[in-house]
Amino acid sequence: MITPSHVTKTAIPKLMNNVMANIKIPLPPLCVQEKIVKILEPLSVLSGEC
Repeated sequence: MITPSHVTKTAIPKLMNNVMANIKIPLPPLCVQEKIVKILEPLSVLSGEC
């Protein structure tokens, strides 16, 4: 989760690249990712995105 401590304290708050590189983003296990792809891939084909 990105918290106020991750952004700069300037007039326009921004998230610096070096800070972003250290933020951990949890991902589901590969088997779950593959199931998601199996569900979404046919929809991409139908919408003309593939």
